[in-house]
Amino acid sequence: MMAKPVDSSLTAGAFGRLFRSVLFVFLLGASGVSGACGGLPVSAPAMRHNADGAELLARGDLDGAEARFRLALELRPGFAEARANLGLVAVERGDLVGAEVSIEQALDADRDFALGWSGLGVVRERQGDAEGAMEAYGEALAIDPTLPTPRRNFAFLLAREGRHPEARAHLLRLLAVDADDPEAAAVLGWCELRLGRPRAALDRATAVLVRWPRHPRALLVRGAARARLGDFERALDDLERAARARELRADALTHALAVATLAGDEPRARQIQANLDGQRPERPSSMARASLAVARASRTAPASH
Repeated sequence: MMAKPVDSSLTAGAFGRLFRSVLFVFLLGASGVSGACGGLPVSAPAMRHNADGAELLARGDLDGAEARFRLALELRPGFAEARANLGLVAVERGDLVGAEVSIEQALDADRDFALGWSGLGVVRERQGDAEGAMEAYGEALAIDPTLPTPRRNFAFLLAREGRHPEARAHLLRLLAVDADDPEAAAVLGWCELRLGRPRAALDRATAVLVRWPRHPRALLVRGAARARLGDFERALDDLERAARARELRADALTHALAVATLAGDEPRARQIQANLDGQRPERPSSMARASLAVARASRTAPASH
C-alpha cells in the first residue's frame, strides 16, 4: 500500500557517510608522456622502469614497484610520473605525509602535470582536508578538463560535503562522455534526492539498475527515493538488498530501520535493529537514534510533494 509522502529530512540522517570510500588513486605508467625534466625527453629505459613499476604496484608488490620507480629517477631525476608513483607507494603503505611530499615534488618538476594534481587531491582527501582536495582537483581540471578521474573525485567530494548543485553539474558532464559509469549515475541520483527531486532520483537509480541489477549504491538511492515518495514496502526491499554490500551495510540498515519505524512495521524494525546492532558496537548507534527520531517525528508531519 502506498503511504503519504514523507518529509525530506528522513533521507538526511542515515546517509551521512554515503560517499566516504569513493576515492580513486591514479596509476601512472608508460602512456607516451615524456615527463618534465627541464625540457629534456625521458629515456626509453626510464620509461620502461616506470611502466614496470606501475605493473608491480598494481599487483601489490610495493618493494618491487618502489625499486623500479627509483631506477627511473636515477636515470632522470626530474621524471614527474615516476616521482608521483613513489607517492602512490607511500599511499599504499599508509604514509600520507610521504605521499604528499613525493607528489608535490612531482608537481615542482611539472606544474602542468594534471594527474599529479589529481593524486594530490586524493591524498589531501584521505588526510581530511576537503578544501585542499577540491583545490587540487580543480587544478587538474583546469589543466585538462577531459580527465575523468579528477572530475569524478571532485564530484563525489562535493556531494559528500553537501554541495549538491555543483556535484550534479560535474556528474552530468562526466556522464555525458562516459555513460557506462554506474557509480557516478547513482551518485547523481543521490544529488537529485538531496535537491528535493525524489522522482528524478528514482528514475536515475532505476536506469542504473536496469543495466546493473545488483548495484548497491543505486539500490540505496532508489530505496531512499521510494521512502521519500511514501512507497515504504519497496523502499525496504531495496534498502535490505543494498545492505548486502559490506561497504554500505550500516547506512542501508540505518535507513531501513527509519523506514520500517515510519511504516509502523514493528517486527521488521526489530529485525533490522538486531542486524544493525550486530553491525556496530554501540547499542543503539547515534546515527540510528537520529534516524529513528526523524522517522517518528515524520509520522505526524504534513505531507510534502
